[in-house]
Amino acid sequence: SEKYYFAFTEIGKLVTKAKGAFVDVIGYVDEMTELRTIFSTTFRTILLVDPSGKVEISLWGETAQQFDEKVKESHCIAALKGCRVTSHGGHFSICTKPKGLSLSSGNIMQINPKSLPEFASLQAWGRECNFDFAFIPHVTWKAIQSGFGFSRRTIAQFIFWNDCLSRTQQNEMIQQLDKPSMGTFVVKATITSIPHNPNKPPWYKCSPFDYRKVISDGRGMWLCPFQLKTYSTYNVRYLLSLRLTDDSGSEWFYCLNSVADQILGARASDLEQFLKDGNIDEYNRVFQNATYKTKYFEVHISIGIRSQLRYLIDGVREIDPQKECADVLGSIYHITNFQTNSK
Repeated sequence: SEKYYFAFTEIGKLVTKAKGAFVDVIGYVDEMTELRTIFSTTFRTILLVDPSGKVEISLWGETAQQFDEKVKESHCIAALKGCRVTSHGGHFSICTKPKGLSLSSGNIMQINPKSLPEFASLQAWGRECNFDFAFIPHVTWKAIQSGFGFSRRTIAQFIFWNDCLSRTQQNEMIQQLDKPSMGTFVVKATITSIPHNPNKPPWYKCSPFDYRKVISDGRGMWLCPFQLKTYSTYNVRYLLSLRLTDDSGSEWFYCLNSVADQILGARASDLEQFLKDGNIDEYNRVFQNATYKTKYFEVHISIGIRSQLRYLIDGVREIDPQKECADVLGSIYHITNFQTNSK
């Protein structure tokens, strides 16, 4: 039989793939629906699972029909080549080629491919967990939207949500996030850039009693256009943009007054005074001291005025070296234990 080459993507990493990308996956078939017909085409879905996650996969046409016969064997492992990442409900679909075309140029499915090294690894993992996959998290858009039990995210996922989701998908995502039961995404990243041009500083003038913006009336007073009130003085509040980077990518985030205070270690009024005094070096030093620092950032998502997702930093936590070491050691133990059992 013809030999095929696979470049497998871990199921847990599928969320970093762009819409329309083609991926190869391998895992246990955990669930399977009955065969159905949609627009004269046969269709079924399966739930594929590996140690990193579960994903629902759509099977169409001949692939869906043949699959039923091939999975009678218990604890079946399926290798799928050419799965297309789609935007429909976050599922990853397989579109089989019409009859007469070579499968080598389309979708390939192999059941229990014993010649693949990944097969032995999965077999060992399945036996270790007694083929109980209930503890493995789902990887779908719904899981991304509401799965705050697994709230740690990478920068690549934020980029993906902004660049690859349609406006409709973004609105659906925001509706999910606005539910009271939702939490906040957490990303571990390094601050690599904070724009702070003295001619356009990262703050605005506001009412001394709230956050509403005020403007000069030209006579030494400050007018709040929203309340139509005039004040003899004003406060300044941060509206700070910063670029966060991890090993998966880089993206722009923003934060407001209290969080910016924490990140910069200085109040906006202090920085404004530096500029009034002409102390540019001290002004720049505050931002330089805040860059290239790695922290945990709690991020809330909203839709911006230009129909793009906006990432608001709600909180900042310092890195706990002891906990980080424990997490790394736990990961090493998991990997080495998994590899040992797969031999």
